[in-house]
Amino acid sequence: MPPVKPCLLERTVQARVWGGHGLRELFGIGSDDGSPIGETWELFDRPENSSRIRGGGTLAELMQKDARAVLGARTRPGHGGRFPLLFKFLDAQTALSVQVHPDDAQAAAEDDGGKSEAWLVLRSSPEARVVRGFKAGVTREQFVGAVGKAAIEPLLFSFRPNVGDLIHVPANTVHAVGGGAVIFEVQQNSDITYRIWDWGRERRLHLDRAVAVARVEDGSRQPTVPRSPAPEFAK
Repeated sequence: MPPVKPCLLERTVQARVWGGHGLRELFGIGSDDGSPIGETWELFDRPENSSRIRGGGTLAELMQKDARAVLGARTRPGHGGRFPLLFKFLDAQTALSVQVHPDDAQAAAEDDGGKSEAWLVLRSSPEARVVRGFKAGVTREQFVGAVGKAAIEPLLFSFRPNVGDLIHVPANTVHAVGGGAVIFEVQQNSDITYRIWDWGRERRLHLDRAVAVARVEDGSRQPTVPRSPAPEFAK
């Protein structure tokens, strides 16, 4: 079968407690009722739903028909034979939870794939922060003693992201983003998130599972800056 012809996918818009109006301001993307949104899924192939193709059909149907035609000869399908990546826009006007994702081997117990991800920063307010890993010298014992508490905050390494930064967040890396950042995220096709701390909000935490998969490491390595960031994002 020849490669699949280019096609347009319909996005899904999702409300989140940390969302805002940044995607509407940047790209005209918003909810039908004008309420804040946290993220859009631009390309996805999950068990419960899949990207709809403009004109008919779904990405899941294409993958089931001939994954090789969709992916090419050198790319393997993801967990369950699905498209291996998921693309999102995130509008983090307040902070996402401090969280961690498992790798492929650890996620198999939940019948899903692992989750490494990468972020391209599209907007960054003066208050925006990215958490990635821990400050130098933090020990695993300190981390375990602080999970689920505000005491974890001074252990985390954070920095203000700049527009155009590319930030790699491998599976097992403790991370968060928020306070006025809009990012484009490319991630492995997984929907497993273990929350460690939610800044005092009342959402469920997943402390035992987070401790089991989290890697305690110095997070101070710098993000990558593309040589030629898109000028329309440099605002």
